[in-house]
Amino acid sequence: MQDTLLRKAAIVGTGSYLPETIRTNEWFEKFELLTSGTEIFDDSGVKERRVVSDEMKSSGMEILACQDALKKTGIKAEEIDLILCNSNIHDQLQPGNAFLIQHKLGAKNAGAFNFDSACTSFINCLIIANSMIAGGECETILIVSSTTWTRVADYTEKKCMLMGDGAGAVILKPAKTEGRGYLGSYFISHGDLYYTMGRKVKKPEGWKGERTYYNGDPEKLYLFIDRTKEGLDKIRELGPVQTVEITKKALQKCGLTIKDIDFFITHQPAKFILEAWRNSLGLKEGQYYDTLARYGNLSNASIPVNLDGALRLNMLQDDDIVAFSSHGMGVNVSSAIFRWGI
Repeated sequence: MQDTLLRKAAIVGTGSYLPETIRTNEWFEKFELLTSGTEIFDDSGVKERRVVSDEMKSSGMEILACQDALKKTGIKAEEIDLILCNSNIHDQLQPGNAFLIQHKLGAKNAGAFNFDSACTSFINCLIIANSMIAGGECETILIVSSTTWTRVADYTEKKCMLMGDGAGAVILKPAKTEGRGYLGSYFISHGDLYYTMGRKVKKPEGWKGERTYYNGDPEKLYLFIDRTKEGLDKIRELGPVQTVEITKKALQKCGLTIKDIDFFITHQPAKFILEAWRNSLGLKEGQYYDTLARYGNLSNASIPVNLDGALRLNMLQDDDIVAFSSHGMGVNVSSAIFRWGI
């Protein structure tokens, strides 16, 4: 066996699933949407998004993404040692989807963990997967991410237009070529901003009805943003800059700079933020794959879905420096650097 002290995790396969139903911006014309209070979310840049069917649960999308990755690589489900699952919304409150995926895939030799750090979940799973492979605990790890944003969208305010549904998966194994695979990472959290954004049971922002003894409040699970000045100011302040700062620190740990980036893959929250990140990093066309206009904000699933799409278009080459970076609720910010190839 390869010396575990020298082993690095490499991504050997990818897969994705996007629902067939496409919802264009015209669909939203029937609603009177409140402003979100910030241009970050009002000028979304989304023209259409995929919407999961009423019959399909998040695990259904996850299974299809995993099967796509397994089929492309020729890896059998029985070869998987560990499944790391990060569902934006699990099929049920508890237990999470990881165990269900392990069962439905027939991955009888795999353990399964659920992991949640919101939009940074996929990147943090990459970091964990590398540790498990480097330490000799695992040989084959499957990471799967999904989002069913449209089911928690508040259709009384504009940020509902950002949201789409989808799932992505990757398979990691020890790199066979020295210098390829995982190089390093950097991550940080700002727990003081815990209340600025998240999901909770609440009324729609634009609900104007009255509660009576026969008509209760229309409360359900919704994405929320702190609409107070302090909450919005924090989002405006950190959103455009924090991901860039963490990416630079991750590169520095690897002895690299932003000039070494060949390809940048990130969570795609909104047009304004994406443009700020790319401009700050000096990225050019071809150094990223943008699907925001077509798929919307896919939360934690954005990165594996876009990685799979970029590979289909042959946008990555062996030995490319690939930066995975994301900013998410919590607030969490993470970046992982890979030298592409196995």
